[in-house]
Amino acid sequence: MPVTLKKHAMPLPAQQFGGEHTDEKLKILCLYLDYFTTVLKAKPSTENPFTLVYVDPFCGTGYSRSANDEPLREGSPLIALGIDDRPFDELYFNDLSHENVKALKRVVDSRYPCRTVRYHIDSADEFLRALCPSLQKSTRPLARGVIFLDPFATQVSWVSIEAIAATHTLDAIILFPRQALVRSTPVRHERGGKHRFERTLDRVFGDRSWTKLYDADFNDWHEATREPDSAKNLPLFGMVEIEQNPTYEFRAHASAISYLYRERLRSVFAGVSDTFAVLGSQGPPLFEVHFAVSNPSENAQTLAQRGANHILRNYRNVQIKD
Repeated sequence: MPVTLKKHAMPLPAQQFGGEHTDEKLKILCLYLDYFTTVLKAKPSTENPFTLVYVDPFCGTGYSRSANDEPLREGSPLIALGIDDRPFDELYFNDLSHENVKALKRVVDSRYPCRTVRYHIDSADEFLRALCPSLQKSTRPLARGVIFLDPFATQVSWVSIEAIAATHTLDAIILFPRQALVRSTPVRHERGGKHRFERTLDRVFGDRSWTKLYDADFNDWHEATREPDSAKNLPLFGMVEIEQNPTYEFRAHASAISYLYRERLRSVFAGVSDTFAVLGSQGPPLFEVHFAVSNPSENAQTLAQRGANHILRNYRNVQIKD
């Protein structure tokens, strides 16, 4: 059935303020959940069906709104619950705020009293560390699911990414905090000096691959081979400036940050989409949306990436009923 992004004028708890990128990420989620549940609706058989799982480590209150006082918009938990052609069998909602979880639970209990929803109050990393082993294909061979990683900034550590990939059951829609990482990688860095955000970058990337951003050979290669995107990125500082400033190393073009992160995703996921969405059309993007498949099945990867690639390329052109 058609997917709906619902707006509400009546007073409801709203957990965050957003902008154009908020609507765009929710549209992508909405479209993929509809695609995912449609594809798996009749598989493998009615006698032995899949259990469909949705995981939301940053669930919030269930509602969001823009800063210009527009009507409240249903957030990711209620979008997932609203898929009713083939509903999710189990939904796992987590937030670090006890008040957010209580507010969400009140709404869900009122609107979806018969659904199997489990609530958690923890950091995303701790929540996923506890949950992901129970969803592994070796433990639950008929479980299939989607996880929506929607951090405010750099809250998702690499250990969580590895835990998700190890399930072999979850498709991951990952909101990548591009601008937060741009701010964490200043253009100029003193050679041999301690990087101010070293611990954050190690935690997010899971290794030292981010140091390539300050490697002149990598910078030249990336600038020569990268595909342009719609973002207004900081300029690449070339070899002339490096030679004139031997004390410093210079960071690669901002798009190299997401390139290196996608390479890291490919090191642990069975499949990672080459297509990704740059959110927002005004100024440097705050976020990107990346897609990864943990299921090693070639058929599962083909189906998942076919739908995700189409959605990530065309989401701005798809009309979704309010």
